[in-house]
Amino acid sequence: MSDQNLIEKQPFLQDNDNSPTLKIRYVITFLCFVGSTLIYADRVNWSIAILYMARPESAITNSTDSEVNESSSQIVSTFDWNMKTQQIILGSFYCGYSVGPILGGLLVGRFGGFSMLMTGILFTTVSMLVTQFAAHFGVGFVIFTRIIDGFGQGIAYPANLVLIRNWSKADERNTLLAIAFSGSSVGPIITSYISTWLCSSEFMGGWPSTFYLYGTVGVVWCVVWFIVGSKTNMQSNLQAGLLNVAPHMCVLFMAVIGGLLGDYLISHDKLSIIGTRRLLNTFCFGLTAVFIIILGYVYNSNLSVTILVFAFGIYGFKFAGVNANVLDIAPVHSGIIIGIMVSIGSTGGLAATTLLGVLTETNNTLRQWRVEFWTQAALQICALLAFFIFGSDKLQEWAKQPEEPADIELQH
Repeated sequence: MSDQNLIEKQPFLQDNDNSPTLKIRYVITFLCFVGSTLIYADRVNWSIAILYMARPESAITNSTDSEVNESSSQIVSTFDWNMKTQQIILGSFYCGYSVGPILGGLLVGRFGGFSMLMTGILFTTVSMLVTQFAAHFGVGFVIFTRIIDGFGQGIAYPANLVLIRNWSKADERNTLLAIAFSGSSVGPIITSYISTWLCSSEFMGGWPSTFYLYGTVGVVWCVVWFIVGSKTNMQSNLQAGLLNVAPHMCVLFMAVIGGLLGDYLISHDKLSIIGTRRLLNTFCFGLTAVFIIILGYVYNSNLSVTILVFAFGIYGFKFAGVNANVLDIAPVHSGIIIGIMVSIGSTGGLAATTLLGVLTETNNTLRQWRVEFWTQAALQICALLAFFIFGSDKLQEWAKQPEEPADIELQH
């Protein structure tokens, strides 16, 4: 066999200095640098975004000035946060950050730097992605996300240090350590320009776009970090944990994207309400069916895991699809209807595991798994077709409430 063929059969990531392939310690150092850049970008972004999130005093005191109101409405959300509230929000970060490094330093010895850095970045990523929703729910929710954000970043700090210690050679440790932590300077530099520009724009409402941008970067970082972990022999128990976390993180991300897309399509009259629900359900059930079928014909383990994560994660579109449709047809009875839906839907888990057990009990082959995958895909398509045929966005007669007399005043 030729040397070229031998090289092609080698793993991409190696920690052998005599190997022509990329050294794993350099990849880990670079990802630590990106992670450090991300978490410091999040800190600076908050300092900039909160100026646009809080209603300026001029927009309150001079509410009769149409010029001020018009310009403010384009880039500033209407949160009545005075300076004290803003400082509490910014300062709450350190409630989590003061605890995170200590606890992270203890946990990193038990679970390893790889898993703890992943956990820290996940906390920060989720905090960024839910910021807009937390802000609309109230200051308390914002403070809570900031505490979680600080806790995650506190965990990441000692994890970064331990990773470089474990994966660097003595004669290059100082250099790799400096590179890994230099993101603390790069992040603020980049963010100062990007966040100011985005907050001043009308893209996705201005300031929310900054959190979605850095949150998306965090999701991508987590996926790459997971792939790098699967290429090494580090902590097989971590990989099992990541396999459990990754699909749910993907669901969270897709749910946010689906909600934003649904609101945009409806509010800008791009699609009708029922058209929007059908589109999002097509993403949810249709794409899931496609990914499930493909899964039965993939032989690469890493690719299989990636497809499985996306197949599960795409279900996040259901929240703005079939779930939101309940509010269209019967908002008054939405609680009991969604409860019935979940109860009936949970029987699918029992049926699927039972079928899989029957198919693979005596003949656990890929062919049998394909039967399971095709069956599940067929059920997804049936659910999609059922919604296309019977789905409606009209308020149902049985869900209408009698109109109250107009002269009844609400008592406060």
